[in-house]
Amino acid sequence: METIWKYNVAVDDEQALLVPKGSKLLSVKEQYGNLVAYVLVGKGIKETTTINLRIFGTGHPIDINTTDEWKYLDTVMTNKGELVWHVFYKNWV
Repeated sequence: METIWKYNVAVDDEQALLVPKGSKLLSVKEQYGNLVAYVLVGKGIKETTTINLRIFGTGHPIDINTTDEWKYLDTVMTNKGELVWHVFYKNWV
């Protein structure tokens, strides 16, 4: 059986989420003014892995390889749409 877990995400250039191995990153959304990542997690998995996230504001330079290494995940608005964040994740094992 799987469940969906929620992880707080800082509006920061780069960060890592420690999740159970085999988890699937679903989305990043705004909740009560904060960013949260939703991750599909298998039951009873003790071993962990890292999901690397990069967040860019609209109009900011993107200094990562978005073709092979980093994949687009989601766009999230905060402050009633005043701030727009584009979230990329790095493939992990």
